[in-house]
Amino acid sequence: MTMLSRYTVCLAAMTGLSLSMSLAANTYAQGRVKAGSSTILEVPLTPAVPVEKNVTVYRCNGPKDLLSRLPAATVRVTYINAGDASLAVLPIEGHTLVFANVISGSGAKYVADRFVWWSKGNTAYFSEDRQDITAQVMCNEVPRIVPVGQ
Repeated sequence: MTMLSRYTVCLAAMTGLSLSMSLAANTYAQGRVKAGSSTILEVPLTPAVPVEKNVTVYRCNGPKDLLSRLPAATVRVTYINAGDASLAVLPIEGHTLVFANVISGSGAKYVADRFVWWSKGNTAYFSEDRQDITAQVMCNEVPRIVPVGQ
C-alpha cells in the first residue's frame, strides 16, 4: 500500500466515509480478469469516536517567499478532530496537504512534509520546519458572516 493510500484510508476512517477501490487494473495486469470487466470492493468505515470537522478561513501576511507557498492571502483550513487524532488540511504549493497534530507547548501544532501550521485562538502561523522560526507567515481568522435572521 502506498503512503498516499494509507493517508486516504486513515482520513476515510476518521471521517466515516466509504472507501471504494477498483481491483480491475491490478487483477487485469496479473491476467486474472478479462478485458472490459471490473471488480469493485467497497468497505464502509465507521469511526471509533465522534468526528468533528471545522472549516476556518484565515487572512495571511508575512515574508513573500513563505506567503507564495499558500494559494492566496486568504487560506481555507479544514480541521478534523477524532479523539486523540487531529488533522489540518490545507493547500500548499498547489497541492492539498494533510497536516498531523504533534506535541506543542501551547495551541495546536500540525506538521506535513517540511511545513508547520500552528494555531492558537484566532491566529495561526505557517513556516518551514527547517528554516528560521522567526521567518513565518501570520494568519488571522476571518470572522464568519452570519446572515440576518439566523
